[in-house]
Amino acid sequence: MTQRGYAYLSRRPQLHERNRIRPLHHNARRAKTTINPVQIDTASRVVSNGIFRYTRNPMYVGLTAALTSWALWLAVPWTLLGPVVVALFTHRFQIIPEERVMSARFGREYDEYLRRVRRWI
Repeated sequence: MTQRGYAYLSRRPQLHERNRIRPLHHNARRAKTTINPVQIDTASRVVSNGIFRYTRNPMYVGLTAALTSWALWLAVPWTLLGPVVVALFTHRFQIIPEERVMSARFGREYDEYLRRVRRWI
């Protein structure tokens, strides 16, 4: 394989990741809100279309799936602890606080969304 071929293959996962994030960003831009989990208080509306019809946390689901895939690829059983720890930490210290802020900010609309859509998958 040529140098050019290796360069393309090394960039391919980056291109794939960018294409997975694009729909999330597109939905947020169209709704004129944010997908930034650090600045949750800047959210201006509840987005419940697209991927958000199936999971309330598509970025965390994707991260956990990527870490699990990597652990399986490594084929070392103890590496599967990594995705479990990340998922538990994310659940406790990111998702739960996010949901409190969103529920306080959007009230009944967000509470209905919580009942309708699962947290993970």
